[in-house]
Amino acid sequence: MDLSFREKSTIVTLIITVILFGNYLVRACAAMTSAGQGIEQLTGLLVSTVLLSIVVSIISHIILASAFRKQASSDDDERDKLIELKSLRVSYIIIICGSIWAAVNGLFFSVSSAFVGHVIAGFFIFSEIAGDTAKLFFYRRGV
Repeated sequence: MDLSFREKSTIVTLIITVILFGNYLVRACAAMTSAGQGIEQLTGLLVSTVLLSIVVSIISHIILASAFRKQASSDDDERDKLIELKSLRVSYIIIICGSIWAAVNGLFFSVSSAFVGHVIAGFFIFSEIAGDTAKLFFYRRGV
């Protein structure tokens, strides 16, 4: 199976997102279920996970670009742009629905603002995974 550079980049991003934020999710759930720890203590974990994700993504894409120098330097064609737009649509729908759901829960139910923030962050993570998955689907299936 011959993959384009954009597909390889998307796969790397998807793997990084699933591993790092999956680890965050497991640790956050364990912290919330243990006695004496609230969701407010998880903010540092979330920030460190995001920063680690940025650093690992930059390093992995530098390695990927140096390994596939010719493909990495090519410009996006119309197909790449259309795939990017369609996958962004999937991501944005999830972000909007999740943000509205979190805001409604924050306004009408007695949940903390930290909980609402973590729910919104969770929907951002889910939207990134769904957008990358949609991008891979559109590359394989065609647009």
